Amino acid sequence: MQQNHYKFVSGMKKEQLNGNIFLKKEELEECYPLITFSEGKKKKKLLHPCGIFPWNVFTDSYIFYDKEPDEVPFPTPLPLKQNVEEITIKYYRQFYKNPSPQNVQLYKDHIYFWMEPDIQYERLQENKETNEKLLVLPQTLKYNQAGKAIENSHFINWMIPSALNYIKRLYGKLYIPLKFPFYIYIENNFKINDTKIIVISTSQYYMRTFLIGFIFIIISIIALILCIFYLIRMNKYENK
Repeated sequence: MQQNHYKFVSGMKKEQLNGNIFLKKEELEECYPLITFSEGKKKKKLLHPCGIFPWNVFTDSYIFYDKEPDEVPFPTPLPLKQNVEEITIKYYRQFYKNPSPQNVQLYKDHIYFWMEPDIQYERLQENKETNEKLLVLPQTLKYNQAGKAIENSHFINWMIPSALNYIKRLYGKLYIPLKFPFYIYIENNFKINDTKIIVISTSQYYMRTFLIGFIFIIISIIALILCIFYLIRMNKYENK
């Protein structure tokens, strides 16, 4: 899946992800074409967060077992750490904040806070049309373990664009030795035509990702310095 496509990764409002609320459609032009949600034939609400990037958040989930889960008694799942402190980079967490519960209640008639579980529950209680994907979002994104809504660790990781032409995300950490054979129960909620692969590795992935980004920055700075030096030399020869 080409998550680094410009139209895809630019389809969001960064200030929304930091907990800010916008009440005008014109303020959310970055999210086009996914800015509003139709509630019935007449009423449209602004999405929070808006845009195709957050809306298409990765929702597959995995459960690890050291015994075959089809056998009785069913084995206890291996403890998979998914909280934000374990699987996200501290620097990025500051940019992801849920709106306050007071603001959600204050603006819910004008804004569709689609990641908020209470909003989906209210829609069920009022017999309003619901989206199946959004209804089970607390389960697929593991809100109880990984945090709620925009502050969810899987959502935060998803919203960091890939530097390469494929997506690689840290889903969780196991702090116990893995012995073969082990088993993985996969909930295939994220439907795409491309191949999805599970990679079991050491927890140094984000260090490698950070290193790639750091190398890109260094190369860019060197290229900029060389360009400036070249322009200075060109101007110097032209003035002679």
